[in-house]
Amino acid sequence: GRGDGQVKIRGFRVEVGEVESALAEHPGVRGSVVVAHKPSGAAAARLVAYLVPSEEPVEASTSLGEELRAYLGSRLPEYMVPSLFVELSELPLTATGKVDRRSLPAPEGEAVPRGDAQAPRSEAERILTEIWSKVLAVPEVGVEDDFFSLGGDSILSIQITSRAQEAGLSISPRLIFEHPTVAQLALVAEAAGEATAPQEELFGAVPLVPIQKSFLEGDPTDLHHFNMPMLLAVEEALPPAVLEGALSALVRHHDALRLRFFLAEEGWRQEYGPVEGSFEVRTFDLSDLPPERWAEAVSEEGGRLQASLRLEGPLVRAAFFDTGGRQDRLLLVLHHLVVDGV
Repeated sequence: GRGDGQVKIRGFRVEVGEVESALAEHPGVRGSVVVAHKPSGAAAARLVAYLVPSEEPVEASTSLGEELRAYLGSRLPEYMVPSLFVELSELPLTATGKVDRRSLPAPEGEAVPRGDAQAPRSEAERILTEIWSKVLAVPEVGVEDDFFSLGGDSILSIQITSRAQEAGLSISPRLIFEHPTVAQLALVAEAAGEATAPQEELFGAVPLVPIQKSFLEGDPTDLHHFNMPMLLAVEEALPPAVLEGALSALVRHHDALRLRFFLAEEGWRQEYGPVEGSFEVRTFDLSDLPPERWAEAVSEEGGRLQASLRLEGPLVRAAFFDTGGRQDRLLLVLHHLVVDGV
């Protein structure tokens, strides 16, 4: 059946009816309904497809869920592919003949997994499975489990990267996106601090990845302002020169933070810019305001800062709120397109 509704998955708006329509075109599916489901303790909601199989056989070496995942992956953006597929003999219906979504069974236990829950086979896999379990709030993680199927997103990938560094493994959010299972990620992870050849800054145009292309061709309302704000408490003196130096080092190390996006005749394109001009810092003196006005001032200026983001760059902006050393705050605003690319 076609669903009437829009859900948000990993920051993207998803029309479940589009997913159901794509499933209906597969000969192995007689009926389907797609819902957003957030398991107890999970970090975020994920798409679950409930389906009634037809009599059409699938390849002997694959399950119907695996075949549908590959099928949808070739037709839809990655974030629109359901994480789980649950097979039912019939879809529950209401008295009026519509799909009774409230009567759908919980997917746990009947879902087709992305891979067997295999135990870690190396020290790197052991470290990563433990970190994923804690960050994603999943009791047991197999080395073939998919990061996004477990509720992962760009923000959680940053947390995993930080914890892995503390545990002695060097990874990045980009590597998690490119290698979304523990088994794959462990193969490309490096020992933290391991000597590597110095990498020069990247410059010039680079192709868009599918998830970027899908976002840029989507709802134009949110293109410029889809961002991730972080408000930090500043407990030590932070001179402007020190703040600018830290941000300069950050964007120099993470090339993706210097990305800029332009709409050309052939469509959207992205390119790396120089460190200079790749971020903006504003300072606001709140020391003359009464303390009860600080939160309001931070909220107002923070809203203006977020609204000032433009895809042409810079896509990294910061605001330092000086309260005379009493409750100083640092607001960082980064566009999701560059956060996901770090």
